[in-house]
Amino acid sequence: MKRAVIAVGTVFVAVGAVVAVGRWEESRALEREVARLDAAYALVDRRIDAPSLSGYRQGGLTCLFYDAAEIPYAVTLCFDGAGRLVESTDRRGPTPLYASIVLSPEAASVTVDRDRLDALLRRMGARPE
Repeated sequence: MKRAVIAVGTVFVAVGAVVAVGRWEESRALEREVARLDAAYALVDRRIDAPSLSGYRQGGLTCLFYDAAEIPYAVTLCFDGAGRLVESTDRRGPTPLYASIVLSPEAASVTVDRDRLDALLRRMGARPE
């Protein structure tokens, strides 16, 4: 009986440790993604209607495309319906850098005024959703 209690206790401790490490790793990955989103947003410098804005896309997300130097669509910022930046792409380097927190939008550190975003899209000729 004593061995069974020790074995069950050991299993519970092992499972608890695995769960704790998994949650810690998940939070670290989310922090890295948020940092990448922040870095991509910093390239636009809070000017979502910058002259380098070259396009948009609508669907579940509203995405804005920006040119940089000679690179078309160098930076992509995608916002959800609440105006939270949940995806970005930086194509300025040798390989694109992607960041996405679509599954955890509450972790977004960048939020824009959705009305302002909709007004920008209207100026571009789009009908906001």
